[in-house]
Amino acid sequence: MKIIKANEKYIDENNIFHDYFLDKVEYLYEEKKLKIYFLGDKNRTVTFEDVIFTNLQLCGFWGIGYRIMEWYLVDEEPNYKSLLDKQKSWSNNFQILSEDNNEYIEMGFLMNSGDTITIICKKIKF
Repeated sequence: MKIIKANEKYIDENNIFHDYFLDKVEYLYEEKKLKIYFLGDKNRTVTFEDVIFTNLQLCGFWGIGYRIMEWYLVDEEPNYKSLLDKQKSWSNNFQILSEDNNEYIEMGFLMNSGDTITIICKKIKF
C-alpha cells in the first residue's frame, strides 16, 4: 500500500495498526526515510519517505506501553505550519514548503502509554 497526500484519508478511515506493538524505529538521514517496525498478528514495516519532521514523545503519562491505539491524521497540521513559519523567518532562497501544502502528510500514532509519534512526510509505504 502507498499513501500520498491525495489518499491520506485512508489513515483515518483504516486504523490498521491498532493493537500492533511498536518494535523499532529507524531513521535513515541521507535518504530522508523513517522506518517503523511493528509486531502483531502479521509483522509489518512502515516506511515514511521524504520526512521533514518527526517527534517521538516518551513520557508514559498513562503508564508503560508500546501498543498502538490509533493511527490518525493531525488536524490543521500545526507542525507543518510551524515549519512554514520557520522557513519564512529565515528568508533564504530555499522554498521547500508551500503555503497550500499539497504534498506533505502530517500524521501520528497514539500508544497505550499516552505517548505519540508524529511524522510529516510525502509518502507512506507498507
